[in-house]
Amino acid sequence: MDFSHPRERKASSYGFIPDIIAYLGSDSEPGYDIPSETSNLKNEFLGSGDNTDHPKDYSPPIDLSAAMIPTPLEQKWDLQSPDGLEERFFLDLEARLGESVMIFQVGDIVLLHCGNFQRQYVPYLTNMMFQESLVNQLLQENKDFMYALKRLEDDPVCQKRRLKSFLVLPFQRITRIKLLLEGILKLTEPNSEAASNLTKAIKGIHEILVECDQKVEKMKSLEELVRLEMLLDFADIKSVPLVKSTRVLIHHGPLATLGSYGSKMSINRIYLHLFNDLLLISSKKYERFTVLDYALFPQHVNVVQSKVVGLPPESFLLMLSESQMGPLTTMILIANGSFDKEEWIKALSKK
Repeated sequence: MDFSHPRERKASSYGFIPDIIAYLGSDSEPGYDIPSETSNLKNEFLGSGDNTDHPKDYSPPIDLSAAMIPTPLEQKWDLQSPDGLEERFFLDLEARLGESVMIFQVGDIVLLHCGNFQRQYVPYLTNMMFQESLVNQLLQENKDFMYALKRLEDDPVCQKRRLKSFLVLPFQRITRIKLLLEGILKLTEPNSEAASNLTKAIKGIHEILVECDQKVEKMKSLEELVRLEMLLDFADIKSVPLVKSTRVLIHHGPLATLGSYGSKMSINRIYLHLFNDLLLISSKKYERFTVLDYALFPQHVNVVQSKVVGLPPESFLLMLSESQMGPLTTMILIANGSFDKEEWIKALSKK
């Protein structure tokens, strides 16, 4: 984890974007006169929030890593800081600016770096929630880490910004690149080479953001499965591995089931977890679940919503053509109201 001193820079803000767009849209020149705005943009992307001059090799005299004990999760991370990548990106922009103060296109430079953006931003952003979780865990369990971090955050160079605000910067940077390119495209001559490159660059950055969103959702889903698996007890039936990369939790919640004991009817509380490929039926006690039965979904799960005389209006029939407990199981389920019933029928009817 790198906590070296941030580079010399201006305060983080979206304010630089209108200034750049204004220069790009100038009708007085045939190209883009943006030397100072490019410099501002570089400072913005390479960091945030400090106007204090320091030696290049300056760093706060605190070693935060010394307060940390490596965890198995941390050891699995193989993340590279995007800072070096961004610096190379802006060096290329400055080289273009050095050729002429009139910049006619930047889309080709962004396209050149899209592959590197994808390789470094996607894993970094995908693991952001684990970063936050690890930091929170360390703050709660490691006093040395907490005190060292507080001293770092109180250093004037951080301008009262917290660690979490620095960890989120890469996400803000990649989204701002897209916003900036879209603004430039509006002021670029249509059907030109510059417009074509900008369109391709915007598409490339958009694909990176979409991939990040998809992988973040997948990581959240896996984390949810891991948490749930730790709460399941397979007491009297064969256990089933819950964590799969293709498994997604669709719907879950408590229901009542109507059964008979001799000549008397009884109502028992159960809890259903419906995944895209599996239905778990459990009883819940406190925060733990004892699995009573499970069936493959949707091939062995059917729902019948026809009204049955004498049953509550919120009831419906759940039929398992094959489950862990037997070849055929039919259950009368009672939802917590008409809306809950509709939600369950809709979820269980998906094929």
